[in-house]
Amino acid sequence: MATLYWHIYFDKQIAEKVTQGLFERIGKIQEKLHKKESLDENEQTLFEEVFEKAESTDEDTPVSYIINNKKVDEKLRYKGYRVLVSNEISDARKAWCAYQERWKVEDTFKTLKSRLGCSRNRVSDNESLNGKIFVQFLAASIAMVVRARLKKYSEECRKSDGPALTYESDGTVLGTLNNIMQTKFQAGYYFGEIAGKRRNLFEALGVSVPDSEPEREMDYEDEADEYDDDEL
Repeated sequence: MATLYWHIYFDKQIAEKVTQGLFERIGKIQEKLHKKESLDENEQTLFEEVFEKAESTDEDTPVSYIINNKKVDEKLRYKGYRVLVSNEISDARKAWCAYQERWKVEDTFKTLKSRLGCSRNRVSDNESLNGKIFVQFLAASIAMVVRARLKKYSEECRKSDGPALTYESDGTVLGTLNNIMQTKFQAGYYFGEIAGKRRNLFEALGVSVPDSEPEREMDYEDEADEYDDDEL
């Protein structure tokens, strides 16, 4: 028998948005009733749910309708609540983060279909198609690593009251680091100056900041051996 974890969250913004939308619909129904205009199917359903006939002692008084606030409150009672079900994650915060990460995966597929032109396979042969998909796979993997490391750095800063980074998307972060130049000389590899925000990003990503000394090819091999794939 499998164990299921039910995580219930309340989103105030969603609740307020739904409430505002309901009040706008009710206001439109009131306006139509005042002008004696007919209601469409959805408006008629809402009218029957929250309106009731006003009491009147005078038989000659035209029929009027009022809003039943209790019915409105009942209709809004569970708005803003979201439920996630998992058979693996027992921690509510981790479950929410995993759910949010799903949207990143879907956005990656959107990029594959639109920006890379894979809605229609505009390639001359199978090798070209495989190349496109492989490059996209690498890009998605790098983006996930960047998000995971920035998230870990932010959590550590909150615990230690350290300086936190301003939130930016993984694409913006990679774009900021895109203009760092590396030049190969006979003595080794030299990087251009890395300072300010870019230095902070290097530290947040867990990448050693290059110094003024040349780096050898062996340095990259050593760093790859130390990489911890648990961060993925």
